[in-house]
Amino acid sequence: MKDFEINSILFVKLDHIGDMILATPVFQAVKEKYPNCRLGVLCSSKGKLVLLKNPYVDEVFVYNPDMFDRSKDNTIFTKLVDFNTLLEVRRQQFDVSISLREDHENVIIQKMTGAKFNIAFSSDSPYPELLDYSIPNPGTVHAADKNFAFLELIDVVRPFRIKTELFPDEADLEWADRFLQDNNVTCFDKVVVICPGGGWFLNWWPWENYTRLCEDLSMYNPTYKIVLVGGNAEKDVIANIKEYCGEKVIDAGGKTTLQQLSALCLKARLVVCNDGGPMHVASTAGVPIIAMFGPSPEWFYPVGEDNIIIRKEFACSPCPQFQPGEEPKCLNNKCMKLIDEKEVFKTAIEVLEGDFRRMYAE
Repeated sequence: MKDFEINSILFVKLDHIGDMILATPVFQAVKEKYPNCRLGVLCSSKGKLVLLKNPYVDEVFVYNPDMFDRSKDNTIFTKLVDFNTLLEVRRQQFDVSISLREDHENVIIQKMTGAKFNIAFSSDSPYPELLDYSIPNPGTVHAADKNFAFLELIDVVRPFRIKTELFPDEADLEWADRFLQDNNVTCFDKVVVICPGGGWFLNWWPWENYTRLCEDLSMYNPTYKIVLVGGNAEKDVIANIKEYCGEKVIDAGGKTTLQQLSALCLKARLVVCNDGGPMHVASTAGVPIIAMFGPSPEWFYPVGEDNIIIRKEFACSPCPQFQPGEEPKCLNNKCMKLIDEKEVFKTAIEVLEGDFRRMYAE
């Protein structure tokens, strides 16, 4: 590592909600090691939502390049905003920049920030001269651990137990209490939060399966109060489940901020979901999670001790999109469709009735 005093660090994390949540332990570890260091994050507008109220991050700079924009709705105006963002970051003159995303485009943007010392994985850039220091990509380790790979260079030690974090405040907790009370949920009920969408569409368990799960849970025990959550991408799916299940489910779709969703998960006994941002939001609450996995590799599993992963392995698992230079060859996500609703229901009952042990259902 270059021998100079570190007074400011910029993390470049142009990524999605779940990926940013998996990076939050890094910010805490760095701030605890260097409490007087100015810590900035260059991130997408979605990533900024994760960092709201985060006490370990001093500055957030929003940059939305096309390559990280799932909505693909960038305009000339947003490109000008991005350009101005880079100018502002350059004016800040950060001592060190660290890229936490694995691709060469990210490294190019990192170099444009004007930091004195740029660090990234050596495999991420075809232009090694852009980097001042690089390390080999550690490969298929969990994403939360991979984010710590660089920190030994600045004398930051990975904590024994990694915990992802959002920071719901009193207003968020009061909102969750009020929302549940308004929907006739009492202290004697067991709240089950279900997110039927999230992230890449091939990660979605069929909404018909979620519908049967909601009906079976509500029939098994009327004190199970099922809350459906999600954003605009899940609006139609939630509407379909609501149409079939009626008053058996509570619709919170599109009604929460990320911090409010985290607060709602804090009130829950269980979260059932696919791989995606809401799953990682739930992990910040420490609530048991049943997560259905198909295309995604194991390094995106939720952080935490009390999580159950249900998946069906195929010869193509994980999906080829996670291999360099490959594209998904299967568009019917059979690995998700073959997860049996009865298996998920049985596992949920074990958690809700207290007969819970950490397991990975195969």
